[in-house]
Amino acid sequence: MGWLLCYLVTLLLFHILSFCTCQDKLVPGQYITGNQTLVSSLGTFSLGFFNPENSTKYFLGLRFNTFPDTALVWIANRESPLDAPGLFMLSSDGNLVVLDDTRNLVWSTNASISASAMNHTTGLLADTGNVVLSFGEVTLWQSFDHPSDTMLPGMKITLNKKTGQRRRLTSWAALDDPQLGNFTFGIDPQVPLQGIIWKETLPYFRSSVFVGKDTRTEFPSGSAFFLLTTLILMRYTLS
Repeated sequence: MGWLLCYLVTLLLFHILSFCTCQDKLVPGQYITGNQTLVSSLGTFSLGFFNPENSTKYFLGLRFNTFPDTALVWIANRESPLDAPGLFMLSSDGNLVVLDDTRNLVWSTNASISASAMNHTTGLLADTGNVVLSFGEVTLWQSFDHPSDTMLPGMKITLNKKTGQRRRLTSWAALDDPQLGNFTFGIDPQVPLQGIIWKETLPYFRSSVFVGKDTRTEFPSGSAFFLLTTLILMRYTLS
């Protein structure tokens, strides 16, 4: 009976430790689900499965941990809502993924990861609100490169004129539906020193001209333009 008891205790400990016991990061073999969350090192942000407003759908989202009733400021599975809390973990290919309650893939960071790094990546919720997938000191993917509808301090709305890569904010479809809405904010590729809000494909609002840098035009969150995007937050779909 002694060996059986030891086996059961070991199995129980393994089951407990398979949940995320660390505060701000995920390593291979750990996950969060249900009402579990990752909390950034200083307690500023929390990441977990939430229902926006009165929605019955679940999203892996980020919110201010000290103000738990505030809206989500970043969402992973915006276009793939869940009927129940899913699973957030590192997959066998090293990417951060969201699985539904039947373990089907819903969302992935989809980074290109070498075979030698696949079992050694880490997911971190930084106190800036940036969700980072890394291998050692190398950043493989970060949520700041894939904003939702809210601009956080340190985040930049950018247009790389050489590669065409851009970061934009996109409104929610409704107050309780964070799927993609009708309004998008970014840098006008025709006038790269100007921010613009599009309603679907048509220009809706243009900013004053902002002086950018070299081949990469930026609207940093610390600029005066951050005030405008903060007030709008792209949360409330414009009429």
